[in-house]
Amino acid sequence: MRMLKIEIEISRPCVTLFWVMAIAGAVVWSVWSGAPVRADVQGGASERVFYPMGAGGENDAIPDGMGGDIHTQSETEREIMRLRLEQEVLRHREEILEYQLTLLEENDPDGKLADIRSEFVQLFHDQVKAEKNLLISFQQLWEAQGRAIAFGKGFSSGAQGEFLWPVDPIYGISAGFLETAYEKRFGLPHLAIDIPIEQESIVRAAHDGIVVDVTDNGLGFNSVTLQHSSGIATLYGHVSAFRVQEGQKVRAGDPIALSGGSPGTLGAGWLSTGPHLHFEVIEHGQHRDPTAFLPSF
Repeated sequence: MRMLKIEIEISRPCVTLFWVMAIAGAVVWSVWSGAPVRADVQGGASERVFYPMGAGGENDAIPDGMGGDIHTQSETEREIMRLRLEQEVLRHREEILEYQLTLLEENDPDGKLADIRSEFVQLFHDQVKAEKNLLISFQQLWEAQGRAIAFGKGFSSGAQGEFLWPVDPIYGISAGFLETAYEKRFGLPHLAIDIPIEQESIVRAAHDGIVVDVTDNGLGFNSVTLQHSSGIATLYGHVSAFRVQEGQKVRAGDPIALSGGSPGTLGAGWLSTGPHLHFEVIEHGQHRDPTAFLPSF
């Protein structure tokens, strides 16, 4: 298990040391046991409760750091959550690889991606490389979501109105918001909806906004994030190409990227459900079910 380094500055040796050691002990214990950490701030105005993954409690549905308020939780809490989710991804390593290989075979009947399939097969025999690839994809997703949460706490100027579908949902939704089956397969809560669409389909802005994040990780997790005018941000993930730049203003329906998601291709990373668009909505720092903002289909 990775060790967590905590640096503490003590200003009042007696009283402060007591509380610091008590809280630090609770944090370390929570990593091993999965129990909640409760920090009662003496003389302060708030009480925080942090539930690690799988510990139960209302925060389990949308864990802090993967949809929670990053401005009201400590760096220690975020680090604990990141480490716990990393362990969940590694624990699901073989299942994830098998699923990616199945997707490749289903979406490549002509055998054009034989080299990519061969690489996936080799990963079954190279645990170190497989785990490295999975952790890189997870970290890229984690960082993109963290930035989107921050942008989703932005300015507000009234009602946002109904959004447009960023791609045509002709095939429905392949993975829903906080879908149990997704979490069982990947070990992660699904803070998005996956909209199946052919590779390199046009991805459009769901609403008027500003492009605040364009992240190109090559074969890793690629994404675009837009900030809208009512404390809402939208994240478009697993994209294979970009049609906008950071700082650019867009209108609803404007092309912003091309879709991806097929394992082994640009923008897909190693945690994908096949050709699709990964679409997130963050409102005032909290992930929301995107279907609540979209027209019925």
